[in-house]
Amino acid sequence: MGLERVQKILAQAGVASRRKAEELIELGLVTVNGKAIKLGDKADALKDAIKVNGKLLVHKHEPPVYLAFHKPKGVISMFSDPDGRPTLQDYFDKWKSRLFPVGRLDFTSDGLILITNDGDFAEKLQRAPVTKIYEVKVKGQVGPAELHALRKGAFIQNRRIRPHSVMLGKELQNKTLVHVTIVEKGAIDLKALFQARGFLVDRITRVSVGSVKLGDIKPGEYRLLKKSQAEGVFISPQIEPVRSRPAPVRPRTPSVASDRKRAPRGKVRREST
Repeated sequence: MGLERVQKILAQAGVASRRKAEELIELGLVTVNGKAIKLGDKADALKDAIKVNGKLLVHKHEPPVYLAFHKPKGVISMFSDPDGRPTLQDYFDKWKSRLFPVGRLDFTSDGLILITNDGDFAEKLQRAPVTKIYEVKVKGQVGPAELHALRKGAFIQNRRIRPHSVMLGKELQNKTLVHVTIVEKGAIDLKALFQARGFLVDRITRVSVGSVKLGDIKPGEYRLLKKSQAEGVFISPQIEPVRSRPAPVRPRTPSVASDRKRAPRGKVRREST
């Protein structure tokens, strides 16, 4: 195979995404022939003894795996957690391939997340601006003013987040569904965006990434994707507000001040007596 950067070797072997592999190297958890390496060092996967956290890397060619997974609420988007919270490993412990998630969903959110063993695919997806659509259930009714404020976005962690589109969905009992489309690279804190605009968030569900849709996948289940289907995450779908409706126009209650006649502008002319 020849010399390649170690982070690329780890990603191709399905150990982790390339970015995560770089973190492992920087933490000193990767050795080549018994010596800790630095970021950018190269090795030959077929000749050198590469270890990750003391475990020898057995380089073998595995067919790429792409899964569309419905992450349940209350599950962390990783395969291990030092705090002992439920992880993705609970749903893929029988898989022989070394899988990892591409992107993340908040612990309290649910919906579509992609799982793969293809490091190059994961790296490409992490660095590309991707269209993601969410259904956000908020408490109370959402009027035109609140919707306008949400469309303006907000600064979250020194980064301005502005939705590509925001549309109203169904009105439920004391709650409202809001459909939000985000075109960003990397993860965003959608809940923080809503809270910054005064919304009380009840639930956030990611329903699509690119042209890959959650569909009828139930929480905790997945759908196997072909590579051509997985590549659909890089396709920006035409946004069709199928279940959306226009913002309701609420009647404006006239104030007492608006009923009074305004005095004419200019100087007031006094009549002589």
